[in-house]
Order: sequence, then C-alpha cells, then structure tokens
Amino acid sequence: MNIAKTTAKNVFFLSLSDIISKVIGLFYLVIIARYLGAGNYGILMFASAFVEICNIALDLGLSVILIREVAKDEGKMNTYVNNIISLKIILAICTAIVVGIILSFTGYGRDMNVIITIMLITTVIGSITSIFSSIFQAFNKMQFVAIGKILATLLTFAGGLLLVKIQGSVIGFSYLYLLTSMTLFAISVFFYRTYMKGRIALYFDTKFWKDILRLALPFTLSIIFVVVYYRVGSIMLKMYRSYEEVGYYNAAYNFIFSINFIPTIIISAIFPIMSKLYVESRELLLSMFRYSFKFLVMIAIPLGVGTTLVADKIITLIYGPDFTSAILCLKILIWSLVIMFLNITFSNLLNVVNRQKVVAYTTFFTVLFNVAANFYAIPKYGITGASVANVLSEFLVLVIIFAVTNRINYRLDLQSVSIFFKVVVCSLLMGLFMIFFHTFNVFLLVALSIILYTALIIMFRVVKYPDLVFLKNSIFRKDKNAYNGDTAT
Repeated sequence: MNIAKTTAKNVFFLSLSDIISKVIGLFYLVIIARYLGAGNYGILMFASAFVEICNIALDLGLSVILIREVAKDEGKMNTYVNNIISLKIILAICTAIVVGIILSFTGYGRDMNVIITIMLITTVIGSITSIFSSIFQAFNKMQFVAIGKILATLLTFAGGLLLVKIQGSVIGFSYLYLLTSMTLFAISVFFYRTYMKGRIALYFDTKFWKDILRLALPFTLSIIFVVVYYRVGSIMLKMYRSYEEVGYYNAAYNFIFSINFIPTIIISAIFPIMSKLYVESRELLLSMFRYSFKFLVMIAIPLGVGTTLVADKIITLIYGPDFTSAILCLKILIWSLVIMFLNITFSNLLNVVNRQKVVAYTTFFTVLFNVAANFYAIPKYGITGASVANVLSEFLVLVIIFAVTNRINYRLDLQSVSIFFKVVVCSLLMGLFMIFFHTFNVFLLVALSIILYTALIIMFRVVKYPDLVFLKNSIFRKDKNAYNGDTAT
C-alpha cells in the first residue's frame, strides 16, 4: 500500500471512530446527566477532571515517542513496549501515593474519594492500553484502534442504560468506566499478541527509561498545557463554587467538545497535502492555507450564530429543564469553538512550516492566562466567568498566531478578508431568520436555516467553481504540475 492510500486509510478509520465515539458519547453523557442531575453529574465530571490531570504523570508523552521510534525501527517493538509498561507501572504507584496523600487532606468525603480511586485505577489501565494503541499507529493498523474505541464506547453506553434502569448510584458509573477500560485493555492485548505477534513482559532498563523520558520531555510539557487548559475550569469551579455549577459547566462544555472533531478531521486531511506543498511550492501552500481558512470560517461563524440563538432549545432538549442554568454557558462557550476553528488553521500552517515551537510557547502563555483568568472570574461569576475565560484564552491564541503568520509572510489576502465578512453577513441574515421563526421545532428550524445559509453563500459568491477545482486537484493529483486551479490569491 502506498503512502497516499495508507494515509487515506488511517484518516478514514480515525475519523470514523472519532465521529461514532463522539456521537454515542454525547448520548451517554446526556442520559447520565438527566439521570444523575446537576449535582451528581458535577461530582462525576469533577472526578474525571481530577484524574485526567493525574494522568499527566502516567503518560509523559511516552505514547508519541513510542509511535515515532517504533515506526523508524519495527524490530524494537518489544523492547519499547515492555520497558514502557514497566515504567508506567512504577509511575502509577508513585501517582497513587501522591493522590492518596492529596485526598487525605482535601476533605472531599468518602464517596468522592471512592470515585476518584476507581477512576484512577481506570486511568492507569487506560494508560497501559494506550501503549498498544501507539503500536497499532506505528504499524499503520488504525483499524484496531478504531474497533477498540467504538466497542468501548458502545459498552459504556449500554452500561449507562443498564445503570439508569436499575437506578444505580454515581459510584456505579465510576465502576462502569473501570469495566470499559478493562475490556478495551483485553481487546488491545488480543490484537497485539494475535496480529502484531508481540510479547508482553516486564523490562527494567533504567538507561532506556532515562533516554526515552528525555526524548518525551517536549511532548510532556505540551500534554500538561493542554490538560490543564481544558480541565482547570472544572477543578476551580469545585474549589470556589459547587458540584451543581461543575455539572452545568460540563453539560455545555461536553456539547461543545462533541463537535470539535470537525476542524480536526479537516486539518488531518489537508495536513499531508500542505506538508508536500511546503517542499514543492510556497505559492500553492499559501493558497491551500487560505482555502482552509475560508472553509473553516464558512462552518464556524454560522455554527456560532445558530448555537447562540437556539442554546435554550439545545440545553432543554438534550439535558432537560433542570439544566437551564447551562444555557448562558453554552451561548458563551460556543464562541471558544468558533475561534478554535480559526486557531487550528493558523496552528496547522505553523506546524507545516516548522514553527512548532511558536505553537508550544503560545499554548504555554495561554494556559497561564487561562488559570489567572479563572482565578479572578470563577469566585465572582461562577460558570459565566469560567466560560468567558475560555473564550478570551482562545482569542489570545488567535491574536498571537495570527501575528506570527503575518510576520513570516503567510498572510490572508483581501479576498480572504472579504470572504470572512461575507460569511458574517450570511450568518447574521440566517440569524435573523432564526429569531423570526424561533417558535418552530428546533430540528425544522436548524434544517431551514442550513438551507438558507447555503443559498446565501452561493448568492454572495463565497464558494466558486474554481475553489472546488483547486481542492480536487490538490487532493487527487500527485504531480506538482497538476495544481493549476485558480487560487485564493
């Protein structure tokens, strides 16, 4: 299988599993949120955030290094896998000791301590399972990752339905996560031993550990930044407010998180193309960058406007009337996703042109800003403050990376700016339609709004035939001379 087909296969399996998992996962979260109520749902989400931060000490970027090094030399598979398993067991013991000390001083209560303990064990098992997932990626066997991910999601969903039926407690849901993690571990081991012919043992090579931890350090820092950025809001809401507010915040946040795969899939598809164009033609790379900006803007702006206007319907429909306090939170948080659409466009370009350090530094400063903003906003304004802090953090990222891309002469042209404002106008017109017909059924309203928006962007010539020709040539033609469509310059 050639590189193009392998890449296409990997993108397909990753995208398929991600979409299915996100959709089923959203249904699962909706079911348990409705069943548990804001308070107990907040308890579960706080425990998840707490343990996810602890997971930093279990991963340390080792999965990324494992993929990279085994892909270079497949003969080292058993050496890497077994050494990393042993290292993670030691890290897990150290993490458990630290968590035990923290819990003894926090006064969270017996139930919360039990839930965190169960979910920590779940995370340890999941961290070891990630080793096998990394091997599958290194060998381009993404179908194994996809199968495991989908099966685990289905098991969680089915278990959630069962717990609701038998009226299980919030602790029961933490045991469900543990069962799912154990099942995914068993599936991964089966694939690893059966299809990869791998051996599992404990290797204690301290020199190897030292070397691989040194290699993983940059990725460790990135993981710390990302996890803290996404989870600090839930942790600090518990510190200053209540489990109910944690529940409201996560109700809105999880809805946003369930649809953030859209820009990721798009960028995953065009990243190899842009990487190739970086070597072949700066002009065509710039055109592809502008096209990616254009199409993500076309999705992001109307998504933000539409979600803001029907946030009340979304929250009530999904979570029920008990979660109406999450409506304003969703109206604010959706704009962090809109900005994220734009950020991922510029970040992708910087990664392509070997400016990864800029992205890392930007993430670092944004995390600091986000923590500071939450410290100020959450005690005074609760979930509203946490939501605004999230939006401002994304905007800070946009300002920095936009300035950097301009400084290195990868600029948006006047046509790109014009398209941005045309999309804004089309989205606002769509918004007026949604306001006028707000009493319609939400599904009918959304469907009619999409049709209207599509007609508007065609009428305003946001999308033109040469755009489609250029994208087709970029994706399906292999020789450099094939990139001959009109560009966005």
